[in-house]
Amino acid sequence: MIYLIAGVPGSGKSTTANKLAQKLEKSFLIETDILRLFVKNGYASPANWTKETASQFELATLNTCCLAKNAEKFGFDVVIDDSVSIEQEKIYLKELPDAVMVWLNPRLETILERNQNREKRVNEGLIRNVYAKLSYRNTNPSKWHIINTDMLQIGSVVDKIFLNNI
Repeated sequence: MIYLIAGVPGSGKSTTANKLAQKLEKSFLIETDILRLFVKNGYASPANWTKETASQFELATLNTCCLAKNAEKFGFDVVIDDSVSIEQEKIYLKELPDAVMVWLNPRLETILERNQNREKRVNEGLIRNVYAKLSYRNTNPSKWHIINTDMLQIGSVVDKIFLNNI
């Protein structure tokens, strides 16, 4: 099984992905942000989106899909932690059509509050921009399982995903 845990920075995706991976018997966790950091010279930051940034996000997404497919071949349940832009969503749908795609969707106010309490803060303008761009998933879920994490404890979120109660 491949699980794609996605959401705006501060939505709880990394915590959820880690806890889900711990709950699975044989799991393989892929943090796509780490794959993006494999670029050493010429890294294009998402804080200043350019054509090169989009290209590097595409590369990281394709690498994530390859890792996921390989890990699954070796008997692992795979958990992917990624924000997932509209362009990345197309790649995931094509490359991993059977993945369980979970969109963590707390209110913007909740995300901004969580961001203030994080060790690794994300630029507030970037959060607002990503939130606005991806808000269509709230009304047009397509393949996404949407979970509002405003009032849920992390254990409840993980149980919903683990038990396919989404």
